[in-house]
Amino acid sequence: MSKRTRSKVLPGDSYSVLLKMTVDKQGNIQNVAVVSSSGNALVDKDALRAVNRAKFNPFKRNGMAVVGIVELPINVNVD
Repeated sequence: MSKRTRSKVLPGDSYSVLLKMTVDKQGNIQNVAVVSSSGNALVDKDALRAVNRAKFNPFKRNGMAVVGIVELPINVNVD
């Protein structure tokens, strides 16, 4: 969580954001979108940033890498 976001949330708060993205044949993330917001724009932006830096294992069909679409729930619990 970014310092800016941490300064705007309270310990004990929890947030859930659902992201939808495309994973290309190399495992790179593309076209990330918020499907269901956490209700906190800063938390949503942090989730988007984290996923955009990630790399997935590509989806495979019959042993061959294929483009896939995935919905990824992200839960954030503030300590």
